[in-house]
Parts: sequence; C-alpha cells; structure tokens
Amino acid sequence: MMSTCASSRYPVGKRMRWNPFITLLILAAPLLFPVALSSEAAVRPIGSIAAVRALAHAEAIKNPPVELDATVIYHDRAKKELFIDDGTASCYARLTEDIAILPPGTRAHIRGATVHFGLFPHVFVTGIEATGTAPLPEPYRPTAAEMFLPKLDSD
Repeated sequence: MMSTCASSRYPVGKRMRWNPFITLLILAAPLLFPVALSSEAAVRPIGSIAAVRALAHAEAIKNPPVELDATVIYHDRAKKELFIDDGTASCYARLTEDIAILPPGTRAHIRGATVHFGLFPHVFVTGIEATGTAPLPEPYRPTAAEMFLPKLDSD
C-alpha cells in the first residue's frame, strides 16, 4: 500500500493524469468568458449632452469618455472654449491647447471626457472634427425668476 500526502488525495510519487477536458476548457476559456483587455475598453462613451449633464458628481469626476455630434453655438478663441448643443441639451466645452476652434454653426464630431466644475458636468474636448454646418438652435428666453436657476447653467 502506498502512502498519501496529507494535503493531496494522490499517492506520493504518482503523477496526476492528463485530462483532455480540462485542457479544452482552458483553451476555450477566452471564448466562453470574454474579459475586457482594459478598463477603457469596457467603458462605452457617453453619446449625448443630456447624458453628460445627468451624471452625478461622483460619476463625472471619474472622467468617463464622451463621443457625440453637436453644433457649436459659441466660441471664445482666447479662452479655448465652446458652447455646444446636440439637440438634447447644451453645455460648456473646454478645448486642449492644440485643437482649432470651430465657428458657431459648425456641426462637429466631438471626442473627450467629462469634467465636473460648476453646477453641471462639462466636456473636456480632446478631438473635434467638422462634419458640416447646421442652423443655430432657437434661443431660450428665461423669465426673470428662471434667470439664475441651476438647471439653466450653460444651457
């Protein structure tokens, strides 16, 4: 009779047999249980300004990616800033130093991330590409009582 190791059910000196099922399972694991290669690959970009503005502060400071199509409604060349509107809402957008500013009425594809300062999250633009032109949205005319409401910040 062979002795067995206390931590194993296999006899001392005996090798465990090769199991083709285990090998197949290990080789097929990436197909059966796909895992994102990086945390960025798992995060789907935010696709509307309304969704950016709806982010809670705790989510916005994680700087989730943004990719959307919007119309430039205002720009300030000196400060490298825009106000953009995609039909769902409007927001402030800050540009990196090396990005050209597009004039109002330009339809653009915008890539970037959220940043949170002020009352609502905004977009920090890392890439912008003109895709055409569009009419500017009708201006909203707030009443005197609405003038300083937080919901109208950069809208």
